[in-house]
Amino acid sequence: MSEAAQIAAKTARLEARLTDEQKALFQHAADLTGRSLTEFVVSSAQEAAARTVREHEVLTCPLAAPVYGQAAEQCSGNQRHRAVLQSAEIAAAAVVVDAIDAGAAKFYGHFGCVAFPAIAGCLFLPMKAIAGLFR
Repeated sequence: MSEAAQIAAKTARLEARLTDEQKALFQHAADLTGRSLTEFVVSSAQEAAARTVREHEVLTCPLAAPVYGQAAEQCSGNQRHRAVLQSAEIAAAAVVVDAIDAGAAKFYGHFGCVAFPAIAGCLFLPMKAIAGLFR
């Protein structure tokens, strides 16, 4: 999409009341990044919104290869518990995992994840199996 088309597509408005100190801080940050105040505020709000949605709707647990130790198991346990809690709200049937390498696939297999036959490195764990871990 061209810049002119992007500008023309922007028809919604957002207004906010803030203190003089907040505005000065936002303006200073915008100046430091070479953007207008509007560009800075909109991009910052968009980044924060995307991060919030990701944190609440996407179950992720980054594992940097080859780190599959106790910290990874704790992270995986927290994510499984969160998946169970959210599955009632979003009607999830399984957790799908995209293993970054064979070591990650083995790690997830340790927790009962099953490989998709047609998709290399992709595994799944039925929500029913995850819920059983917390009874």
